Amino acid sequence: MSRLFINSYAFTQAAKNMSKWRKESQVLFCVWAVFMAVIFFRYTEDHMKLPIRVTSSMEAYRPGEDELLWNGLIIPMIVVTVIWMFAEFFFAHRAKIQNHNRMETLKSKSSDVTPEEFLSKRMWFTDKGDKVDFTGVFVLHNLTKDKFFVGHSIHVLERVRQYFTGQGNGDVYADWKMGDKFIISTLSLVDSGHKDLNELEQEIIKAYDARKHGYNKK
Repeated sequence: MSRLFINSYAFTQAAKNMSKWRKESQVLFCVWAVFMAVIFFRYTEDHMKLPIRVTSSMEAYRPGEDELLWNGLIIPMIVVTVIWMFAEFFFAHRAKIQNHNRMETLKSKSSDVTPEEFLSKRMWFTDKGDKVDFTGVFVLHNLTKDKFFVGHSIHVLERVRQYFTGQGNGDVYADWKMGDKFIISTLSLVDSGHKDLNELEQEIIKAYDARKHGYNKK
């Protein structure tokens, strides 16, 4: 398999995944790709301009091609890639801080309660025995393992009840039954400032890293 094919394949795969990246990452990748293409084509053009010499053993070579390879291709590509990596790290760190700040704002509007208190007080009912509920998201924080599960529902309180009666995420329920301490946080869609429920849920999942290091595994 040629190196050009491998690089083309890697580029194609990266391009297919761009829709999952942050907007800054997409821009950075495009800029990096353009610079890499310019460097490669300039190197190719300069390489073609080198005179061809023939040795006594009838082997053709171009004087200065090794120096051109390093100075015109390898070193510039390394420099551009390192700059890209630093820029990506900077924007990723900034996005993480922004997510944290947004989550702190959302948390200030949410309500926290333990599963034991939630179930004992039957918080999905009013004092008069009428059902009460709302559309929004809920966060189940395993304090023992510092893991999160984020979910959404048009009936948040009823859905939370299901999770702690064995009708939701099996891992969450198993950890709770084994003695892990949990905190339940709920947030209504109206209070969040968002209009789309799925968008709100995905933002909170990302902020808590609940897919890679939580219960929201695909």
